[in-house]
Amino acid sequence: MLLTCIILHRCKNLYLIAVIIGVVMFFPEEVIEEIQQRADIVEVISHYLPLKKTGNLFKALCPFHQEKTPSFMVNPQKQIFHCFGCGVGGNVFTFLMKQENISFPEAVEILAKQTGVDISHLVTGNINKGSSEITPKLYELNELATAYYQNFLNREEGKGAREYLKKRKISSELISKFRIGYAPFRNRLLTYLQKRGYKQELLIKAGLIIKREDGRELDRFINKLIFPLFNPQGRIVGFGSRRLDNQVPKYVNSPQTVLFNKSRYLYGLNFARHFIKKDVIVVEGYLDLLALVQFGIYNAVACLGTALTRQQIRVLQRYAERCIIIYDGDRAGQEASVRELELFIEEDVPVGVVELPRGLDPDECIRKEGKERFIQRIEKADDFFDYKLNFLSQRYDLEKAEDLAKVSKEMISSLYKIGDAVLRDAYIKRLSRKLNIREDSLYLEIEKLDALDRKRQRKKNVSFKASVPTQYREEKILLGLMLTEEEVISLVRKSLKPDEFRNLSIGKIVRFLLSKERRIPLSQLIEKLRKEEIEGLDSLISSCVNQLEESLDLNKKISIASDCIKRIKRKKREAKLLDLQKRIESAEEKEDETLSSQLLEEYQRVLNTDGTDI
Repeated sequence: MLLTCIILHRCKNLYLIAVIIGVVMFFPEEVIEEIQQRADIVEVISHYLPLKKTGNLFKALCPFHQEKTPSFMVNPQKQIFHCFGCGVGGNVFTFLMKQENISFPEAVEILAKQTGVDISHLVTGNINKGSSEITPKLYELNELATAYYQNFLNREEGKGAREYLKKRKISSELISKFRIGYAPFRNRLLTYLQKRGYKQELLIKAGLIIKREDGRELDRFINKLIFPLFNPQGRIVGFGSRRLDNQVPKYVNSPQTVLFNKSRYLYGLNFARHFIKKDVIVVEGYLDLLALVQFGIYNAVACLGTALTRQQIRVLQRYAERCIIIYDGDRAGQEASVRELELFIEEDVPVGVVELPRGLDPDECIRKEGKERFIQRIEKADDFFDYKLNFLSQRYDLEKAEDLAKVSKEMISSLYKIGDAVLRDAYIKRLSRKLNIREDSLYLEIEKLDALDRKRQRKKNVSFKASVPTQYREEKILLGLMLTEEEVISLVRKSLKPDEFRNLSIGKIVRFLLSKERRIPLSQLIEKLRKEEIEGLDSLISSCVNQLEESLDLNKKISIASDCIKRIKRKKREAKLLDLQKRIESAEEKEDETLSSQLLEEYQRVLNTDGTDI
């Protein structure tokens, strides 16, 4: 059985990436270095995250774990990034690999294109279509499928789809901008792609084809209006579709693939991200979004025709200070708004809600009332408190004590989730005034929920402690200093050996640094160390560097390094003494006086040293 795998190593100043079945790429060191020199890490990451300048650094909410306070830092001087929350870090290649879920050679290719470095002569062969590295092929297939659907929209077969878009008053400019298309009857796409050499297995992985129980393969989208779904960087990751008849379900999306997860993506974010300053508007459907854009409201996205998810809210949090929900003005739209308010509260994301006239969706409303009136509605959006209270007031009779109690408990269940104590107190005062209920009664309900929550936590017996490990602290500080100052490397070369480091990964990096005549730029060092197979290399280096204060001068760094060396030697001495003590006890238990005497002499010798001669 043939196995497809990636081999990455350095050979005679070449980075060799070989896919056993398919492609071989040779990346000379100087090519990797040129790409790194041209690729500004701040510019690259800013395409994915809204970075804010803080002193000499840039910060953002980390894309690799959930957080409410930014702990993801980018250092333009050192060309590295590091998250103090989850510990992820590295250089520009590392970021791209993690963010796009791609391999090192794919990251090299992407950055080479962005920076204008020609590497076409370094690639021989083609990535095998059955390879596990299918990400580039899926992007390629999505582009081909999009062009195919666009083409059919303009052919005779697409007449019905064109008439539908005309009826919905979607302009030709918008159709082109969002690359809207039409999927015809029969298995036309399957035939089209198979003729171009794409195998059935890959087409299924792309979500373009489905395989029935009887073994037949069919186009996933047939006689449907097609909306390509883009990631924030503008690459097509999947497709949304709408039926042109009245049958259900009206909307069908691509299945989950390597590229696409419907709970994470939002329609139109690739376009809206450039126009979001403070607020982002969230609507339900593709056509609602297109109507808003057509009227010049560009800071809007759609949640793929499904309920908004926690992951989508976290994505929006990176771009906007507040989210404004505008759903259909019917009962279902109101209930969806109330449900999703809870997610915004739990994620600590400010939210507003616009309630439309009954029976109108955002598309119909803006076309009927016009842009100016629609913007006025947005400016007067209710906060979560007013919207939920109004919604509940319509469902219950507040003149009845039982209904009043139900409404207060519903509201308290939301207020309890607010982490900001001052904000929660302000809302409780508002609720007290609105419902004419004493504040202490409302706080009593809060206390009940708090007690119930503590009880659940005790049952789970789970502790979520996020502490910074202090193990190997002096070794990490010393490595950070070595990575930034040539003089510290010289000091370590005179004072320590690599095998004196208890952390094996740090020892490997130190050995590499001591073997070089001059210090290597940090962003290049990570790539040069890849062959060492050091566990957690990128995060280790970025964490060691980022723990240092930027304001330290060279003399202070030398002083700190000297102190770290003393501590490392002292700990080495303590470890040796502990080992000797155990061996002495063992020798005495065996009544081996000769060995015991030798070990005692050794113990005395180590005790009288500073750890240098151990």
